[in-house]
Amino acid sequence: MPPIDTNAAQAARKPKLLIIGYGRHGKDTVAELLAERHGFTFASSSYFAAESVVRPALAACGVTYGSLEECYADRVNHRAFWYEAISTYNGGGRSRLAEAILVDHDIYVGMRSNAEYLASRDLFDLVVWVDASGRGLPPEDIKSMDIAYDPRTMNRIDNGGSLEDLIKNVDDFARSLTWAYPQA
Repeated sequence: MPPIDTNAAQAARKPKLLIIGYGRHGKDTVAELLAERHGFTFASSSYFAAESVVRPALAACGVTYGSLEECYADRVNHRAFWYEAISTYNGGGRSRLAEAILVDHDIYVGMRSNAEYLASRDLFDLVVWVDASGRGLPPEDIKSMDIAYDPRTMNRIDNGGSLEDLIKNVDDFARSLTWAYPQA
């Protein structure tokens, strides 16, 4: 599918989005589609925190990597540790990471702590839950993701089908953002 022409909407303020969901359900893919097809900018919380927070903390525990990319790619094997390291970084403010990401980005991808979510919820215009359970992917352990899906306060993007289905779902969601894409 070709990208949707968003030139007229480029001057409009992009909403601040939080994209969450269980591990491996497609959060980064949704953010990449929103960036490529609709002009959003995003940062993955894991990648953003990897260099200054998680990689040094893992090294202190004897887990070292040859590169930042290698550390980031191995996050699936240390999800609970990443969760704790980012929670420690947030400290008492709990919204520290979200505030830092939103300085230069429209989208924060991958928040995992309910305490961080509650402390920073008002920083976002919308919360998006990405769900790939239709493809048989399981929920994540509460030790590494303790935010629960709430259909009253979250927009769900279904990633249970093909990539083409996901592209359509993301495009439909983006079109619904009337302050970013005013209706003619």
